[in-house]
Parts: sequence; C-alpha cells; structure tokens
Amino acid sequence: MRTFPARGAAEAFQQATKTAIRGGVLVAEKKTVRVAGQELLDGIESGRIRNKRRVPFKPSVHRAYAQGLERTYPHIGDLDVRDVHRRDLQRMVTQLEADGLAPSTIRNAVAPLRVLYREAVQAELVEVSPLVGVQLPASDESDRRHVDDPATVTAMIGALSGQDAAIWATAFYTGLRLGELRALRWRNVDLEAGVLHVTHNYEHTQHELVAPKSRHSVRSVPLSTVVADRLNRQRPADADPDGWVFPGAHGRPFDNGSTTKRANRIWREAKLAEITLHEARHTFASLMIAADANFKVLSELMGHSSITITLDLYGKLMQGAEKTEIEKLTSYMTGA
Repeated sequence: MRTFPARGAAEAFQQATKTAIRGGVLVAEKKTVRVAGQELLDGIESGRIRNKRRVPFKPSVHRAYAQGLERTYPHIGDLDVRDVHRRDLQRMVTQLEADGLAPSTIRNAVAPLRVLYREAVQAELVEVSPLVGVQLPASDESDRRHVDDPATVTAMIGALSGQDAAIWATAFYTGLRLGELRALRWRNVDLEAGVLHVTHNYEHTQHELVAPKSRHSVRSVPLSTVVADRLNRQRPADADPDGWVFPGAHGRPFDNGSTTKRANRIWREAKLAEITLHEARHTFASLMIAADANFKVLSELMGHSSITITLDLYGKLMQGAEKTEIEKLTSYMTGA
C-alpha cells in the first residue's frame, strides 16, 4: 500500500489517478518544468500553441519566453509540473527581487509560466494554475527612464550628426518601438504630407520584416518639422522605396547596440542624459503628457491596443493634472 507524508499529497494523488482513469492512462509520467518549458517553446515555434485569441505567437515572444524561462529554471526547473505550488513561485519571485532584477524583468520571467500552466490545465495535468494569487512586484517609473526636459532632448539630438541624429530625432518625436524604427523603409515616409506610416516590425534574430505587435500598431504618425528636416537630409536623391530609412551593414537596418553606445558616449562627454532607444519612446510619451496631449490620441500614436494600457504605463506622469483640470473648469464656469 502506498503511503503519503500528508493528507494533501494523498488527495492530489487520488485526483491525478481519477484524471488518468478518465483519460485512459494510469498515471501521467513525471514532467519537470524544464521539460514542459521546452515543449512550450517548441509548440510556439511550430504554431501548435497559440495565444488566447488563437493567433500564433510572434518570434519576439518566443525569444522573450525562452529568456524568461531560463530565469525560472534555477528555482523550479527540476520540479514536476504537478508539484509546483504557489509558495514555490512566490519564493522564486522574492529571490529574483533580492537578486536585483527589475519588476518588469520578473514579470517577463513569469509570463511564459502562465502559458505553460494554461496548457497543463487544458491537458488535465493540473486542476488550477499555481500562479493564481502569486504577488508580483508592481512596475514603477524606474522601469521607464525618460527625459522630462524638452531643452535636454533638443541638446541631445543636436549633439549627434548624420544618421544617428535622424534616428534619435525620429525616436524622440514619434515614439516608435525599436523594431518599428528599424523596419522603416522609404515607402513608409511621406515627407510631402508630413506623415510616417508604421506597417511592420523588424525581427532582429531572423533578420526579417514581420507583422507589428498588434493590429493597433499599424498606424500613421504625423512628422514634426524637426523629424521631417532630419529625414529629408537622410533621404538619397534616388531613394529606393524598399530601401531602409536607417541602413546598417550587410543590407540590414541599423544596429541598435552600436547606435546607442555612440550616442551615450557623446552625451556622457556633454554631460547629458544617457538612455536607450526604447527609453526614447517613454520620453515621447512623457513630453506629450507634459504638453497636455489628449490621452486617447497619445494611445493611438503609441500603437497601444487600448487607452487602458497607456494609462497603466504613464498614469503616474499625470499626477497633479486633476487640479489643473479643475482650474480649467473653474475658469470656464466663471467666464474668466
């Protein structure tokens, strides 16, 4: 007769046995989180495992999930999928925080586990995901560095030259994602109408153009005179419509790493801010909010799927705006 160290373990075995009998299998083989994680990645790559909308995951998600899972394996990788409990995951999150990982990095590490256990529940390997109730660190402004001072942004662009100046000016004034910046071709730039059309994302591991992050990411962004001027200088007289706006080596778009290092070296010497192109996107949002931009319009320009995402990400930057809006109402009501 089989014995168990605790009643909970006995009940879990009993339930697993019932599930196995219903499925025509005695008891499922042991499957570690590491093995299940590789099966998840293989399923995503083949298209068998899809997101909640039954749409295939993008290559960038596959890459991010692989990185996230690697962070979890030292903590739970050798545990059977059925033996992972909420306390194990909470302990892992606490340790990742203690290791100095940013809240966003920890959330990205947990993200693939949500899909992994969604699949496990559907396969009746577990009844409930152990992620239910796990407390994750809240995102904060330190995750999204940005430049608040318009004069500093102007100085940062002015300190650069040539293509680098054009790249950073476009990033600061349009809020495009890094992949969207790299995917720009001259057919996407209408200098006469002053509009930039975002139609693709550049997948850097496969070196190919892919669909944007979501259907909301396909958008048209008005060009400021600053960006239009930089792009006009950048454009060759015989520009190929399919040519990269910001070309790099080997027929590919510019390299993010070297572009950022060059800019940061120049800014460091000039005692200016040092940020990444992704953080330039947050700078765009910050300055738009400071300029009293309509939040719905900002959400559309950022390519967010809903205004809720924009508010979640940048709502803190609006602190104090309530008083300003009340003052506007007061002025209107009193005829001032």
